[in-house]
Amino acid sequence: MVQGADHFIVKAGGPDDHHMAREIHAHLHWLQPWSIRNRAPVLAHHDVTANLLVTRFVPGRLVEGTDTAADPAAYRQAGELLAVLHSQLSVWDDGYEAAENANSLAWLDKPHRIAPGVEEQLRTEIATWPAPPTPLVPTHGDWQPRNWLVHAGVLSVIDFGRAGLRPAISDFSRLAAQDFRRDPAL
Repeated sequence: MVQGADHFIVKAGGPDDHHMAREIHAHLHWLQPWSIRNRAPVLAHHDVTANLLVTRFVPGRLVEGTDTAADPAAYRQAGELLAVLHSQLSVWDDGYEAAENANSLAWLDKPHRIAPGVEEQLRTEIATWPAPPTPLVPTHGDWQPRNWLVHAGVLSVIDFGRAGLRPAISDFSRLAAQDFRRDPAL
């Protein structure tokens, strides 16, 4: 969408879309430190009931699939941005770990292809996992190069449909399983 010299991104979700509400919440509460520096989209309009979000366009190309995806300097910028996001708020949650443990067991209750002996080992292991109070911070929820843009050497971030309060380490899970495994220098 173009209005005058401004470019906008319009995102809309269906009635069952729960990602849009999380994205709107992130824009309203956590993204200002990035957006005022043109490191994330600026919220122009939103309607939670209609599952509608309008943001100003952030220039750049996706990092995923480019040479930048192998550049440690890009990951340093990403880490600096993530530190700003995580440092805005911290709340302690007494039930987070217990709920995560229960979710793990619920996945094992569904149809899967895990061998019965391995499933029993997993259930036994999960039963030993502690459930202490856990500090939760604002997280992106899908922190990886497919949600990073680069323009003139500057990294910015998009797509906040998985944003939420979680342990900070959760934003590193995809990077650890993919990018850091491929190249520890990242």
